[in-house]
Amino acid sequence: MCGRYSTGKVSKKKFEDTLSTKLETIPSKYNVAPGQDNPVITKDNGVTALSSMRWGLVPNWAKNPNPKIKPINARAETLSEKPSFKDLFLKKRCLVPADGYFEWQVTGTNKIPHYIHLPDMSAFAFAGIWDNWKGKDHDSLFSYTIITTKAAEPIQYIHHRMPVILPEKHWQKWLDPSSPSRSLPGILQDARNDCIHRTVSDLVNKVSNDGAELIAAVTRKRQDEFDFI
Repeated sequence: MCGRYSTGKVSKKKFEDTLSTKLETIPSKYNVAPGQDNPVITKDNGVTALSSMRWGLVPNWAKNPNPKIKPINARAETLSEKPSFKDLFLKKRCLVPADGYFEWQVTGTNKIPHYIHLPDMSAFAFAGIWDNWKGKDHDSLFSYTIITTKAAEPIQYIHHRMPVILPEKHWQKWLDPSSPSRSLPGILQDARNDCIHRTVSDLVNKVSNDGAELIAAVTRKRQDEFDFI
C-alpha cells in the first residue's frame, strides 16, 4: 500500500519536459499524508494541468464530502470491476508527483519505517485516479487515490503491496482520457520495480513532522532485537 510519500526534491521540469506543458510549482514536502491537499496532474478537456487535490477519494455520488470510507489506495487488479473506481479508471486518471514513499515493516510488536525510492533518487509519478464531488451549493472537492500493485520482490518483506510507479513513456497515454481502455492494464503492468530502500527514523510517524531528516538513513535493530528508536 502507500500511506505516506515525499515530494521533497521534486522538480516540475521533468514533468514539463515529458508532458510538453507548463505546470505550477510542486511544493516541497517530506511527509505527505492522507487527508491533505497535494499536487496532482490531470488532463481534462484537452488541458494538462497541475492542481491541488485531497488525498482520499470522495466519489461524485457521495451524499456528503466526508464519507466514512475515503480510499487512499485502489488495487490495480480490480480497478475495472469496483463500481467506485471503474468509470474513473476509464475517464479520470492522474499522475501523482513524488520522489519516494514510506512503508512500515511489521516485526513483532514493532513497526520499522522504510523510505523507498528509485536508484538515482529522481522524481517519478504514481498512477492515480481522481474525482470531483459537487455539493448543492456548487462547492467542489477534488480528490484522488493512488493505485497499488504487488510489491517488487526486493521489498516484499517490508509489505506485499506497493504503489504503481509509471515509466515516463506512459505518462501521456495514462493522462489521456481517449486512450483505449484495452491498453490501460498493460500500462499498469509495466510499472517500475527497481526501487531501493533504507530504514529511517520514527519521525515520519507524526504527520506534523516535515523536513529532509525524515528520509535520512537510520540504522534500525534487527527483527529479533529490541528497537529503542
